[in-house]
Amino acid sequence: MNDTADRADPPPLEGAVPLLDAAGKRAADAEAQRRGIASLLLMERAGVEAALAILECYPGARSATVLVGPGNNGGDGMVVARRLHEAGLDIRAFSRDGEPPGTPDGLTVSTASGVHVGRFDPRATPAPADVVVDAILGTGQTGDLRAPIDAMCRWANDQPAPVVALDLPTGVNADTGAAAADAVRASLTVTFHADTLGLRLAPGRGLAGDVRVVPIGVPRDHRDRPAAWGVDSRAVRAVPPKGEGGDKYAAGAVLVVGGSRGMSGAARLAATACLRAGAGLVTAAVPADVADLVAGGRAEVMVDALHAHGGHLAPGDVADMVARAGRFAAVAVGPGMGRHDDSGPALRDLLASLDDDGRESLRLLADGLEEDWTLDGLTTLVYGVPKRMAGFDVHEKKLPPEVKAAQRALFALVYRLLVGRDTGPRLPTLLLSLDPARVRALLGRA
Repeated sequence: MNDTADRADPPPLEGAVPLLDAAGKRAADAEAQRRGIASLLLMERAGVEAALAILECYPGARSATVLVGPGNNGGDGMVVARRLHEAGLDIRAFSRDGEPPGTPDGLTVSTASGVHVGRFDPRATPAPADVVVDAILGTGQTGDLRAPIDAMCRWANDQPAPVVALDLPTGVNADTGAAAADAVRASLTVTFHADTLGLRLAPGRGLAGDVRVVPIGVPRDHRDRPAAWGVDSRAVRAVPPKGEGGDKYAAGAVLVVGGSRGMSGAARLAATACLRAGAGLVTAAVPADVADLVAGGRAEVMVDALHAHGGHLAPGDVADMVARAGRFAAVAVGPGMGRHDDSGPALRDLLASLDDDGRESLRLLADGLEEDWTLDGLTTLVYGVPKRMAGFDVHEKKLPPEVKAAQRALFALVYRLLVGRDTGPRLPTLLLSLDPARVRALLGRA
């Protein structure tokens, strides 16, 4: 993996590499253009860097077949075709309809390349080449491949020559790593600006081959917002060593939230993996119905039985999970949680409450409850917490939209944590706090 962590938010571990999804890649391109770097220059740099990588990895190549798509990925491919031709390689380029890429930049680089684009015909396949370049579809692709794109991918996969994919193999989803049935199997993927999440998730990981990240001219001070982080052997050095005098919390404590009836093994395996990775203490918070099964898997794993009904986690369990999470350095959520209708909302509420801002908001709210237990006092407190988080005085009236959005998010979170719990206030209690006219208005029956 290429070390681009200095261009992103602070990494969670030393050696962690930012992984961008399709939106992150588009944001980087957009930021470069906003600063005056033309999209045509970004395409030219991407193609040049990819061509240099091909020449370096396959120095004996004398010919290349470039499969060109209709969009900007095809434009990248036409730059590659031109640069490889200038380096002395025999170049053949094919598209689905014999036309160059249809985007403005794609047309420009195609015209400048001087490389003829032929129509791909699966009944008259191109002659073999030393390298095949997949420049068909880029990060915007999703779903199945349509004809004749699928036939172009099958042809590429049948070639004895190495296949080099630009940005990611055609048929691989940049966000999830999901792959279409005929997705390209690359020997080398040259991905642009930053590493791509879909190249590190199966099955996309197995289709990408070797991955090389190349710069395309995005300003160095642009801060990427990674969709995830990838780690390699360098991250091992970031694991705190267990000293002779240190307690179990010094090496890191992890809470694993998950498990459900019939899927207790996933929570048990996740907890075991945390121990093997070096955590000093691991607790599995699982539904009471499967607590004994999880406890029997590994003696070192502590088990916290949640009062979940029906063997699955539900929104009513979220407050208990949040209360437990404060003692841990990390929380792993999801293994074996299942697909029950209640589990999705529970996961959503838990993730919202475990967000750094969400947790800090709940702390400020809890700390201020006893200062003024009146309607006016509680109103100031509830509306004021997001103001304080954003650096405003609690009595400030003129607020930007993002602070108002944060207020609404806090209201929804607190409501779910209090009223959504089985042990929380009953619905009649809530109705009693309102007058009948107000209840009818809220129900749309005024």
